[in-house]
Amino acid sequence: MQRFKYLLFAIFPILLLALWAPIENWRGPHYLSSNLDPDYAYLMNSVTILHLRSPWHRDHPGTPVQSFGAVVLRAMHPLSSKTEIADAVVADPEKHLRVMSYFLVFLCAAILGFSGFLIARELQSTAAAIIFQSSPFWNPVLWKHMGRFNPDFLAATLSFL
Repeated sequence: MQRFKYLLFAIFPILLLALWAPIENWRGPHYLSSNLDPDYAYLMNSVTILHLRSPWHRDHPGTPVQSFGAVVLRAMHPLSSKTEIADAVVADPEKHLRVMSYFLVFLCAAILGFSGFLIARELQSTAAAIIFQSSPFWNPVLWKHMGRFNPDFLAATLSFL
């Protein structure tokens, strides 16, 4: 029974991951005017951080997301030089934004799963944990930002902790 209880905490994180692709496709490419800002700025600043330079766009709470993006870019191109990575990003920015946004949603799903486990442990209530984990699905504003490479979805998810 205990194992089944822990599997329950995976339902909403898996659902979050499963909904990412349809929402990403519905929203359209990042270069559309409604999706452009600040995703492209964050992408280019992730390249800047990868080069160990200070990002230009630092007046917004996106610096942790840009740093996370630099880590994802390095993971996508483990054997490439920094210049080769920058060239690859400029050659196909949409591919890189898509992968980076997926890893951001994956991070959010992991936080959601972990928070469910913590709530169940602290409150001794599986029901409270499941209700809590379902809370992102009640907020339509979060769905607007899902699949984008910006801090809004991550900030909302971190607020669950």
